[in-house]
Amino acid sequence: MVWRGLKIGLNFDVFRVKMGYNEGVVISYFGGQCCKISQGELTLAFNLPSKNSSQKSVRFGSDIVLVSQNHDDFNGTENAAFGEREPFVINGPGEYEVKEIAVRGFGSETNY
Repeated sequence: MVWRGLKIGLNFDVFRVKMGYNEGVVISYFGGQCCKISQGELTLAFNLPSKNSSQKSVRFGSDIVLVSQNHDDFNGTENAAFGEREPFVINGPGEYEVKEIAVRGFGSETNY
């Protein structure tokens, strides 16, 4: 298995994501701090705006959702469930392994 490391800095929090697949990675940016990373059948969502956010809300099915802070601009996890996909939500520091994806979240201070 080939491991590719990808560091993503999101609003002062850093998530280290290791994806162990050989297919190409597609990164989609939706504005603000929101992006989606897809590789094969796997989809990760980062900082989806909630329905109460002033930012444009997006909706798509995700397997894993990463939330960098509990704010309406970043915690729209309800927008990541679509069809039969019910995402695993990571919204705090720690080490996680979901669907062969290793995620390490680090907490930090913010004045957002």
